[in-house]
Amino acid sequence: MSNLGATSVAAQGAALNAGKGIGDARVRRGASWFYWIAGLSVVNSIIVLSGSNVHFLVGLGVTEAFDAAGKQAAGVGSGVALAVSLVAAGVFAMFGYFGRKVQLWAFVVGGVLYLLDAGILVAFADYFGAAFHAYVLYRLYLGLAAAKNVAAVRPASAPLG
Repeated sequence: MSNLGATSVAAQGAALNAGKGIGDARVRRGASWFYWIAGLSVVNSIIVLSGSNVHFLVGLGVTEAFDAAGKQAAGVGSGVALAVSLVAAGVFAMFGYFGRKVQLWAFVVGGVLYLLDAGILVAFADYFGAAFHAYVLYRLYLGLAAAKNVAAVRPASAPLG
């Protein structure tokens, strides 16, 4: 009987570890969207400031607005626009880093900022960009939900990430 109980406990432990692994992967997938936002925002800025009108949908509306102004101003304006893109990218990369560490605040604050950024796109009638923002917000929500589940089962003393 005790051997059966030990087997059951071992099986439960294995199932819990497998579930934790799946949850961790979902958290990483959700948090990775912050890295995509950061990286493609900088790429968008470089593309636009080099003279092209093409850009990725995942980037930030705030950097697009600064890029447009920087392109008009040229010279110093382009440098300021690129600096804004780098700062915004750094902030979103930070959300990705802390999101992967199962810090719920990173998903919440990053998601709220990205939602506000979608408003900028709507104001400039970039409805495709705003629609893609909605999709990314959904993916960030899935990451937040996974982070909540992982945080609920992780012991308080367990190291993060």
